[in-house]
Amino acid sequence: MDDVPGYLSISKMLSIVVIILLLSWLFILLSGKLSHLLRNFMISRTDDAEDVRRIETLVGIFRHIATISVIIAAGILLLTQLDISIAPILGAASVVGLAVGFGTQSLIKDYFNGFFILWENQINQGDAVEVCGKTGVVEEISLRYVCLRNNEGGIHYIPNSQITTVTNKSRDYAYTLIDLGVAYREDLEEIYSVIRKVRDILRNDPESGPKILDDVEIQGVQDWGESAVTI
Repeated sequence: MDDVPGYLSISKMLSIVVIILLLSWLFILLSGKLSHLLRNFMISRTDDAEDVRRIETLVGIFRHIATISVIIAAGILLLTQLDISIAPILGAASVVGLAVGFGTQSLIKDYFNGFFILWENQINQGDAVEVCGKTGVVEEISLRYVCLRNNEGGIHYIPNSQITTVTNKSRDYAYTLIDLGVAYREDLEEIYSVIRKVRDILRNDPESGPKILDDVEIQGVQDWGESAVTI
């Protein structure tokens, strides 16, 4: 009978621990649902593809931050419930933080660079970009790294701390430069006429026409090769 209060205390503590874990799980699910609803609401209010990509990127980042915040809060509540003082842990963490601070400078720089990349709207999910000599489509962007998929299907994970220059090929519009190799015997004026005919066909096409923003500019002869003229 003397052990009954002890058992009740343990049962109460375990019950509270289970409740904290369940509430944390529910909050994570709720944040995911709210993020999904917010994403759909914001996308429904815009027709711009660039805005849609930015919304997708920011919603993903916010969902990630919300999940981490819930996990940290749940961890603190669990430690408190288990009568584990947080102060010594924070003190030890500060000492350890000083010890490993020099080793984590690049990680901290990743997060700072990632924040400014998102704040300045340099890259969005779905953009075709060139970063650190790698070209591909942005599949994922976080505060720590950018994930690119190249034309061969390979994945590049680039830490944000290494990103110094970003070439975004999906912003507003792009130029398409086409080099044509023709035989020396061909008449250049006839070649130019054929190019203009192809231009007219593309501009009158209901699918490709709206995507062409400006007229074709023929720059002329680019190079004299061994067996062809490059236009």
